[in-house]
Amino acid sequence: MFRIISAKVNAKIFLNKLFLLILNKIKKNNLFLNVYL
Repeated sequence: MFRIISAKVNAKIFLNKLFLLILNKIKKNNLFLNVYL
């Protein structure tokens, strides 16, 4: 039971990190596009 809960927590942390990475990439791309245009 405890292992399942910790696995869910790890998955959530991983997804949050992935989400933040994607957001940062989008922001950088937007900055680049704004400068380019």
